[in-house]
Amino acid sequence: MFTTIFENGTLSIFKDTNILIVQPFKPTSTGIQEPWVDQEQAIAWWNSVKHLYDYELPAENIESTPSN
Repeated sequence: MFTTIFENGTLSIFKDTNILIVQPFKPTSTGIQEPWVDQEQAIAWWNSVKHLYDYELPAENIESTPSN
């Protein structure tokens, strides 16, 4: 589950209790760090990239080593 927080011009994204992204500016193809216009713009960006982060890690598979 994702949680988004937009505070003081910074977008923070959490997945469960882990922080994924802290984005203080609008990403651009030129690398210019323009501030977000508003929360709507920040959330629209997140919605356009969210699919990249929407996955589950596989359960850790620990095999026991036979002891002879």
